[in-house]
This record gives sequence, C-alpha cells and structure tokens, in this order.
Amino acid sequence: MKILEIKDLVVNYGKVAALKEISLEIEEGELVAVIGSNGAGKTTTMNTISGLLSPTSGDILLNGKSICKIPAHQVAALNISHVPEGRKVFASMSVKDNLLLGAYLRIRKGEKKQVIADIDDIYSIFPRLKERENQQSGTLSGGEQQMLALGRALVSKPKLLLLDEPSMGLAPVIIDEVFKLINTIKKRGDMTIFLVEQLAYRALEVADRAYVVEQGNISLTGTGKELMTNPEVRKAYLGAGKS
Repeated sequence: MKILEIKDLVVNYGKVAALKEISLEIEEGELVAVIGSNGAGKTTTMNTISGLLSPTSGDILLNGKSICKIPAHQVAALNISHVPEGRKVFASMSVKDNLLLGAYLRIRKGEKKQVIADIDDIYSIFPRLKERENQQSGTLSGGEQQMLALGRALVSKPKLLLLDEPSMGLAPVIIDEVFKLINTIKKRGDMTIFLVEQLAYRALEVADRAYVVEQGNISLTGTGKELMTNPEVRKAYLGAGKS
C-alpha cells in the first residue's frame, strides 16, 4: 500500500525552478532515500511534503488523499514527523521540554502517561539526553542536538518519518550511532521512513529503494543495492572511478 505519492511536483523559488515535475512513491513500511548533490532539490522535496513550502503545481498524496494545500501544523497532525536539516531544536528550552513538545498532540489526546514512558525509551536509546534532560538544548553539542531532534520526532509516534540530512555536521562516530538507530527503526517495521542524505553510501546501505535527484529532476531510481553498484552513481556520489 502506498503511503506517499508525489506526482509531477513543481516548486519554484521566484523564477527559479527548484523541482521540475518530479514523481516518486513510498510503500508503507519502506525506507526510501533521496540522494544528490547540494542544490539538487532534496530538501525542497522534504519541505514541500511537510507543508513548509507550497508547490507551483503537481500533487502530494498521503494514503491517497492530497495534502498539498494543508498547512504545516495540520500535516504534523497526520502522523508525519519531520527532522529538519540543521536539527533546529528549541535552544532556550530544556531537553525534556523539547521531547514533551514533540508529543504535544499526543498529550492533548490524554496520552501523557504513555508519553512519559516513551521519553524514558528515548533516554535508553540516547543516555546522553537523560544526563542532560534539564539542560538548555542550545548548549548541547551538534551530535547531542541531532539525537534530541530524532528523539523529539520519535516520541510523536509518526507513521511517516521524514529525515533531512541527519549526518550533517556530525563526527563520524556520531553518524554511526544515528544510522544504527535509523536501521533499528526500519527493522521494527512500524514506521515508514523517507530519508534525504548527502552521504550517499550511508543512505543506500539502509534504503530499500532510492531516487537520485539532479537539478530538480529524478535521474535514476532503484533498490539501495542496485544504486550502490551503478557505475554512474559510484562515480558521482560514492567516490569510485575518480582519479
């Protein structure tokens, strides 16, 4: 069953076309990645899905229903959680308050006891967040802020998790931790993941399927394994074949 379909999506920044009639789809339970160079249109795609940008034309369907004209706060209420590029934690708020804010809609539904239990689960995954739960989030390291952004998204219990450049600005050891978590979430099977990532080999290692975006167009698609061995992808994004 398709959870997300993007059909002929066009997004312009003024007179500049950022996306040029791209189409893609994600089946429920899949991890689908989008790779490409800086400025290719990866983050624009993600921000349009979550309602932060309005498309010029085309459509985005969630479980068969258009969400193109729905504002971002209403998209979030549809069990979509977005971990944005650059983390964007609420710097003046504590770690715990950031996590509680991620579960705001659940708390409004009367699920506070379960939310507290789920936050404890996040702390078990990221013990450093537990150690710093009363610390202002803006004082955390970049890696800790990424953990917090992921935890904030997970505590909302999304059906569709949007991850935009989760490796950005992180040390290799923290990137390892982040992708181990992504793989763990994938194996659990209760969440669909749409991953945008510039570290192509990392994305393709965990992806069921992937799309290559170049200058606002989808140039290639296939399974993660297929694209890992594709000569064009290896040369352009995986460092193979370069002198």
